Amino acid sequence: MDWLRRIQSLVTDPPPAHIFEVSEAGVAMAHLGPGKSPELAFEPLPPGSIAVSPVKDNVLDADSLAAAFRKLAPPPAARKPRPAALLLPDFAVRVSVFEFDSLPKDPAERTTLIKFRMKKTVPFDLEASRLSFWPQKRSDGKLDVISAAIPLEILARYEAPLRACALHPGIVMPSSLAMLRLVEDGGLTMAVRLENHSLTLLVVQDGVLRLLRCLEIGHADPEGILSDLYPTLVYVADTFGAPPARVVLAGFGASSEPMRALLSQETPASVEIAHSPLGKVLGPFDAGLLGYLYGAGVAN
Repeated sequence: MDWLRRIQSLVTDPPPAHIFEVSEAGVAMAHLGPGKSPELAFEPLPPGSIAVSPVKDNVLDADSLAAAFRKLAPPPAARKPRPAALLLPDFAVRVSVFEFDSLPKDPAERTTLIKFRMKKTVPFDLEASRLSFWPQKRSDGKLDVISAAIPLEILARYEAPLRACALHPGIVMPSSLAMLRLVEDGGLTMAVRLENHSLTLLVVQDGVLRLLRCLEIGHADPEGILSDLYPTLVYVADTFGAPPARVVLAGFGASSEPMRALLSQETPASVEIAHSPLGKVLGPFDAGLLGYLYGAGVAN
């Protein structure tokens, strides 16, 4: 997907040596040594260390999070900042996709327009948030703009333990946006990603992200997830004139095959389980990490 390649090219030429994905369960890391395959590691967090939310402090046990980063990437003696990428839980970041006929050329006017559209969809103050957006050009000439925002206070608490380890988070993004690089282009595709207590639904059409929904859920059983997924399947069929041709599942772990079998009975779509070229099924805590590696050309 060209838009994600442009985002990642800001820091991935070459990619940073440290890439982290944070979840309520722990911190997943990939370390890229010179000329070597990525070294993957995972450091669990004590239960309750992180409670993902778009409106409240997520980091409830800062000491445990800091200890996890120190164990995964001990600070060097010289304390020279090292570039890093940080992938955050989807539910902590509000991501929207807006359709435009065109955008103003002036960057300040673009930002004002995006903020105006986004204010109607976020439960926090955009003026006290970090906002990023990326236009995507569709085949019909219109623009679909991906916008992502997170309150500065929430972001600062995630970034602080990296900086304490002499790591500079040059790029920060929601985990599932990084994961999308592992979803092949072509036709109308829905990616369904389970992450702790949230379900992220992403609809891609010919390489353009058309829809992203992140739902907070209180269960992880396939039948319950199907009930959460069904309204979006109906919405996609109504909006795009046809149901998705493909559904790609990620993060379901041991429930991957039961979920695939159940969903295959409810939709004419081809239902697949996402894998990384590293040979790993995308888990609930590393799907974004594996997608980022692939997008950076490390795990092709």
